[in-house]
Amino acid sequence: MVRSVYYLTRAAVAVAAGALLWLGGLTWWVATLAAILAMVFFVWAPRSGRYLTRAGGGAAPLRTDERSRHVRDVAARNALVVGALGYAVVMIVAAVRDDETVSVGVLSLLGFVVVLACVASDWWQRRTR
Repeated sequence: MVRSVYYLTRAAVAVAAGALLWLGGLTWWVATLAAILAMVFFVWAPRSGRYLTRAGGGAAPLRTDERSRHVRDVAARNALVVGALGYAVVMIVAAVRDDETVSVGVLSLLGFVVVLACVASDWWQRRTR
């Protein structure tokens, strides 16, 4: 019963997210794909080992333990350091080149590198501990 409540609520969230994306202007098939990917994540999450499943949790049975919180915090810290150093490099290069602006493409690339650093750090810590 607990798992069925979890999956029903998560299916409703996935459908609502897909509907909002469709109403926001995406094509129906992209919104449907996003809803399917959200549901795949919701099915994967309890089985991933990242969360503890609490039997009396009802619609929200997933909890994290101390180790998961520590890994998440260290990964976030590492991503923050990478972002700060990357931003500093971008600003130094812009100052040396005497540019008054930085392109959105460069900042988007920096954002991608920060997300990649967070994911890689999280994965590495979970693999080695």
